[in-house]
Amino acid sequence: MVLLLIVIVTTFSLAGCWSGNEQASGPKVEGDPVGTVGAHEHGVIRMGLAVDGQRMSLNLEIPAATVFGFEHDPETEEEIGVVSEAMETLRTRVGEVIAVSPELACELEDVEVVSSPEVDEGHSHSEDEDAHSEVGVAVSWFCAQSVEGTNANLRLGSLWPDAELVDLTVITSMGQAAGRVAADASFSF
Repeated sequence: MVLLLIVIVTTFSLAGCWSGNEQASGPKVEGDPVGTVGAHEHGVIRMGLAVDGQRMSLNLEIPAATVFGFEHDPETEEEIGVVSEAMETLRTRVGEVIAVSPELACELEDVEVVSSPEVDEGHSHSEDEDAHSEVGVAVSWFCAQSVEGTNANLRLGSLWPDAELVDLTVITSMGQAAGRVAADASFSF
């Protein structure tokens, strides 16, 4: 029985499932529980951040209304221009959404837009005019030192002023943490 209890406690500790402040080290995200997985909420960005040695990987799911001001595929020349400009800003500035210590010397490696509205000279591709759409982005950095055990700050409001909250999940070799936080919240790896 004691062996079974040790296995269960060890499993929960390694999986990062231990609650409260029992975990001596590992990532920390102070916030409310995250929203419903897969649910679309205006103003709420879903952010998954994983650390593997010196590499940081980020997955963002951002409501299109937060990025463009509307969710449908662009239909007018003005909307096409808004989407094009916003996507260029996203590609060139998404690396600014997390601030880490300069001593870590993190360099942006890759930015990949994995989903976005379709732009086709004013013709909408949406089957459902009331459909909710999102922009998905995958970002990676390589750092001179591991970020595990360090602090960081979110800087989403500088890119998307309509971003209100972030469902943040942080995974490192020392555990995992998640919470619904402000767009400018601090957390630790």
